[in-house]
Amino acid sequence: MGQLREDMLGEYLRRVKADRANLGANASDFEILELMGIRKGERPTISGVLAFAKYPQAYFPQLCLTAVVVPGVKMGDVGDGGERFLANEKFTGRLDEMLKGAVDFVVRNMRVKTIIGKGGGREDRPEFPVTAVREAILNALVHRDYSLHTEGSPISLCMYSDRMEISNKGGLYGRISVDLIGKVHPETRNPALVDMMEVMGCTENRYSGVPTMRREMQSFGLPPPEFVNRNGEFK
Repeated sequence: MGQLREDMLGEYLRRVKADRANLGANASDFEILELMGIRKGERPTISGVLAFAKYPQAYFPQLCLTAVVVPGVKMGDVGDGGERFLANEKFTGRLDEMLKGAVDFVVRNMRVKTIIGKGGGREDRPEFPVTAVREAILNALVHRDYSLHTEGSPISLCMYSDRMEISNKGGLYGRISVDLIGKVHPETRNPALVDMMEVMGCTENRYSGVPTMRREMQSFGLPPPEFVNRNGEFK
């Protein structure tokens, strides 16, 4: 288990025991890590690596997130100087590190508009509500397909002049349809991983992500987020 950060595992165990007293009272630390899907025998699971490894991409190089800013409305558009991308970055590390890096990327690269209120007050408002951006990126990170079939495909974040798109391989999981996203409790593709992120304070795991995105977009006077599930890809 030397691949995982001992300090983070210690904090995780502390939180689990505080939140789930019956588990802490009836299982050793070694057993808790196995019961919660962080390890299997002496080896960490993929979820354990993604949540707690010193550097997950040492074992899964393509389980990362790529982000670009396109100077137009479609891939292939170029800027005045012939540039294909106004910004282009790759985010690696644990899920919490990729989440922070990707959100910071969007904040740095989205436009800010000035709104004059009815009373004459001035407000600078970003292009997208940051809370909605974080929820969308987090959903992509914890709900993507981490099987052998897709481990060679990073999550993609593309900022265009008129929208932002986040996509990952694997398609929509379970029996839910696109029109029911955010309205019913879906099946969870990676329950152990989602639970780890909840314990560590990265997500609430209460199926509130999509309703939060919709509420935040509405508060900014923007259209609701659109979801597309096609050809083994969810966008």
